[in-house]
Amino acid sequence: MASVGLDSPADDPVVLADEVGAGRYEAARSHVERAIDACSSILVLKPWPMAMLAEIEVRAGDLDAAATIATEADKLAMVTGMSYQRALAQRALALGAAAAGHDGAALDRLVVALDHARRTSRQGYPFHWPVAWVLESLACISARSQPEAARRWAVALNDHALATGMAASRDERTAARSNFSFNLLGKADRSS
Repeated sequence: MASVGLDSPADDPVVLADEVGAGRYEAARSHVERAIDACSSILVLKPWPMAMLAEIEVRAGDLDAAATIATEADKLAMVTGMSYQRALAQRALALGAAAAGHDGAALDRLVVALDHARRTSRQGYPFHWPVAWVLESLACISARSQPEAARRWAVALNDHALATGMAASRDERTAARSNFSFNLLGKADRSS
């Protein structure tokens, strides 16, 4: 974020996650809107914070705003050709669909998002976390109605985390997220 002038401790993405997790959506919106403004001259980065803003709107319950923002993020990412940003936009759209009770549509979008996220490493970027975020969302949403599919997605998340070194991270938050598959359903049967 330093490349766009967002390098103070308050601009740390972990701070944003804490704000959202605590339900402080206005503070989270403010943070992400600053990032969107900062990216105005670097359009290739803009869909990422737009997708984040869409997710904040989902959590805040404004599904219409979330869909509008995520759709715009997806269109811009399509123009700039950044697969991981399309993945994040599609994930935001999926989270909105799931929040509206449309799990089937959400899972369909997440499968599309996973395809975009997996293309990222072929674009020369070492971003493996979009794949992990999409796999995590697939596991969570499918757990509501498809427990066996959820287990498979959770195992895929764990395998991805191990293969990319995410599981060995010294950062407690990243390590906790990469171990998600073992906590998702209480037990992830790796033989499934």
